Amino acid sequence: MWIPTHIQICNMARAMGSLLSLTVICGCATPLAGLDESREPWTEDLVYDPMADDSQPVFDEDDSIETQRLATRKEVRGIVFAPKPFRWDLAGQSAGNRDLQKITAGSGDYRILVIGSLAGHDPSAIELTETLAREIHDNSIVLGGIEVTVIRNANPDGELSYSSNNDDGVRVSRQFADNAVNTSREAKLIQRMLKQKTFHRIIHVRGHSNPDGVIAANTSAKTAAREVSSWLGMEFVSLPGRSKEGTLERWICESHDADIVTFAIPRNADEESLWEVYGDSLMNLLLEEDFETRELARKRQRLSSVVDDDEPTENKRPGAKNRPDYQN
Repeated sequence: MWIPTHIQICNMARAMGSLLSLTVICGCATPLAGLDESREPWTEDLVYDPMADDSQPVFDEDDSIETQRLATRKEVRGIVFAPKPFRWDLAGQSAGNRDLQKITAGSGDYRILVIGSLAGHDPSAIELTETLAREIHDNSIVLGGIEVTVIRNANPDGELSYSSNNDDGVRVSRQFADNAVNTSREAKLIQRMLKQKTFHRIIHVRGHSNPDGVIAANTSAKTAAREVSSWLGMEFVSLPGRSKEGTLERWICESHDADIVTFAIPRNADEESLWEVYGDSLMNLLLEEDFETRELARKRQRLSSVVDDDEPTENKRPGAKNRPDYQN
């Protein structure tokens, strides 16, 4: 019986391997049953790859690979960043070392300062001021070119002591005369803010013994203030009028080229419905300025705050007309 040697076995294995390779190659080249044999093999059966198309544009060199990579990352697609959380900032401290809190919302050249009651214990006015601050923070986009700074409570000592005085025994709301000897830390803070930055309108939110409330304003803010007082059924008072020496209202009228509006709600107003009743009107005092008026303010071409009410209308600063009420 013939037994192949080791060399013969190796030669036979190589021959069989070559034959198998040839069979595979020939089988791949044979058209599959049912296909059009006239077609070029594979040319129409390939899956189209758009990235392999020479007609595709080449990215600019400035468009870095890192930028392209980030643009395709799933975790950056469709991200909507949450608004900055509401937070009071520190404006200064009272005579009793209590924080005077403020917040600024919006951006633009037309600036408004809202001051929470100087009277001390004035819970309804403070509540309304705080709600206003949160409203403009959450909807600052509606301000449209206006920067609003809100001081929550200008007399925190009086708030806690149920008094109009701070812890030094000084009545804060009477410390705004330029020659005042006992000017309080709280009044100094507001005076310093008004000297460091131009505010075109100051709104003092406070309580009042009038059961219907009072809106008071100087000549340049009179148009808007009258509209608000008419809408709310509140009494309108022209400033400076009979405002007392040392009050914020008289000081602004006599020393500053700016609007001053006192938004005085009834002291017994229902705190549960404050924003529902007064919110829209208070917001209108922020938003009523038209473009022309803002331009005049920016250029400092403002009329005097002490113009007599009998001054001809054409010599007074124009007010906005037919502006729709602010909507929440």
